[in-house]
Formats: sequence, structure tokens, C-alpha cells
Amino acid sequence: MARILTIDDSPLARSVVRIVLERDGHTLIEARDGIEGLDIAISSRPDVILCGVSLPGMGAHDVARCLRGAGISAPMIALGHDTEQGSCIVSGDLGIIGMVGRPLCADALRSGVDAAIHAGSRFAA
Repeated sequence: MARILTIDDSPLARSVVRIVLERDGHTLIEARDGIEGLDIAISSRPDVILCGVSLPGMGAHDVARCLRGAGISAPMIALGHDTEQGSCIVSGDLGIIGMVGRPLCADALRSGVDAAIHAGSRFAA
């Protein structure tokens, strides 16, 4: 199964992701913000990254740019509210391959993670 890093400032969102994806056999790593997420991603090299669109200081696009610059090529799924979808354009260049809306739904999380796992590391920096 995959090592998945969740970067989100919402304890509830991190908890939902952890409960759903650990039941599926994945290993979860968590970060509360983009800076912590970057540090953890560099040290743990996750297979998939789930990242909030609008995090304080550094949202999904900023995190993705920094990750690619650091040589982290794990595919990313953005997590955001329907109203944020316009602000988070899926970007293959940055490795953001999809978005899961909030409130988070188990089926949507699983589908997004499955797509990211199949995408693999083809988004090399």
C-alpha cells in the first residue's frame, strides 16, 4: 500500500483522511501546514500527497512548486471546498493531478488516491 502525506490545517480533515485511508491499508503521515509538510515530504518521500488548497501562508500550488524544486515527484491531490475549485487549477506541470471537494467523502478520497497511485512518479522535477 502507499505512504500518504496529508497536509491540512484542519484536524477534522486530517482525521477523516486518516480513518478512511488507514482502513484501506495505507500508511498516513500528517502535517498541519505547508512548511511542516515540505519538511516531512523531503524526509519521508511519500508516494502520494493530499494538500489543502488554502492553507495559511502556503497553499497547494505553493507547496507543489517547492516540492518539485526539492525533487519530490509524488503526485498531489488538492483538498478544497467547492468555492475553491476555481482557485486550484489541476496542474500536471506541478504534479497536482486532481481535487477532492469538502466535505470530504470516503469514495472521493479513495478515487483520488487510486488515481494518484496509478500516476506514480511521472511528474519528475
